[in-house]
Amino acid sequence: MQFSKVIQVTRYLFKNSFVQNLAVTTYLYEIYAKRVSKSLDVVNGIVQIHFRGLDVEMNVDSLGVEPSFIEGTFEKREIEIFLSKLANYDLIVDVGANVGVYSLLALNSPHFQGSIVAYEPLLETFKILQRNVNKYQQTKTVSLVQKAVADTVGFIEIVNSQIPASVSIEKRQNLSEIRSSIAQIQVTTLDIELQESNFDLSRAFIKVDVEGAEPLVILGARGILTRIKPDLLLEVSKLNSENVGCTWNEAAQLLGENYSHCLIIGPRGISQSTLVYESIIQITSKSGIHTLFLSN
Repeated sequence: MQFSKVIQVTRYLFKNSFVQNLAVTTYLYEIYAKRVSKSLDVVNGIVQIHFRGLDVEMNVDSLGVEPSFIEGTFEKREIEIFLSKLANYDLIVDVGANVGVYSLLALNSPHFQGSIVAYEPLLETFKILQRNVNKYQQTKTVSLVQKAVADTVGFIEIVNSQIPASVSIEKRQNLSEIRSSIAQIQVTTLDIELQESNFDLSRAFIKVDVEGAEPLVILGARGILTRIKPDLLLEVSKLNSENVGCTWNEAAQLLGENYSHCLIIGPRGISQSTLVYESIIQITSKSGIHTLFLSN
């Protein structure tokens, strides 16, 4: 079996499990990505991938973290759920937009005619996000915001380096001693950002994927989640949250008080629950990455 086939089968078998976070797994992904990227045009470290009908620019280093972009299987189940519900929304809030995959899918969909707000704090990734959005922005309103989203307002120092875009803000801070370029990044909360906007939040959808700091985003959106209860697509990972010093109990309680239905996408497939708090606590007691779709 070819090396690429081995990687693809391995990714399928161990998707969202602890194996995905092992150093040896990352090393193999990087080898795979380098092999595949030889057939791609790389300009100044940027590569263009054809993904779900979109031409998406990204840092070539990101392919070592997410070679599923090459395979076309990146977050397949999550994206299928997202696309199936797009017609229900007038506003998409993309927290941790990275290069903008979810925002671009909404922009390119005839079923979505609303507005998009996308948050990405890292300058180089933000520039790629801007270029990607400019390709597909036509009549729809898109606001791109270079800020981190958490539960407080202010500034944090992060490493402005060539570390792959998928590495979280907190992990980059931990690497500051070996990097010389430090950037000041503005931090905000969804309560402040969205309550001060003119957007109609009654038919809003919020996607949160910030590499473990999701509890902070949730706590910083307490007002919106309590009053509006928008649909949420939320990544939950015990390991990622522990790595950035976050705990889930308070955020899980807030979500449990305001949401009645939880669709759980995990290593063993898709399941459903009406016990939101209990489901999150159970998930965060195990290894692996899960994605939750919360609604009422």
